[in-house]
Amino acid sequence: MRKGLILTLIIVISLFAVTLTTYSIYKHRASSSSSFETANFSYTVNAAELNLKNTITNNKPLAPGAEGKIVLNIDLSAMEVESVYTIEIERDYLPNNIKFYSDSARTNEIQNIEGTFSINDNTSIKHDVYWKWLYSETDTSNDNDSLYMGTDIQVLFNATFSQKVGGGN
Repeated sequence: MRKGLILTLIIVISLFAVTLTTYSIYKHRASSSSSFETANFSYTVNAAELNLKNTITNNKPLAPGAEGKIVLNIDLSAMEVESVYTIEIERDYLPNNIKFYSDSARTNEIQNIEGTFSINDNTSIKHDVYWKWLYSETDTSNDNDSLYMGTDIQVLFNATFSQKVGGGN
């Protein structure tokens, strides 16, 4: 009788364990699928010329006293979301006294260009960046200017675009 009771307990416990394991397997296995489309987020920034020598507007050599204009064209024709952007003028490889301006009178100095793009806006944006290589009265700046005179000076622009929170179609 004891053997029968032990055998019955083993069978009941085994059935309970198998049932619990099967229940756990079904309970924890799940699968699903979904699909969604994302909007295009693509832009191009082209400058007509990045060599300052080729952008001079006052017929002076590329040296202190020269000034010019760089045209930045931003193509947003593939952009399907509202965006904000910043275009930073990289100054690490430029003479210290070259300044950049947003106006042709060269009174509004800029460090970078900021803007926004909305879905219904024109997909082509143009920024005119004016520059001037100022004369300097310090020996340190004059020494710095001497390093660049007679060379090609390239201006680098770093563009950062971000989707506008809450923007889009």
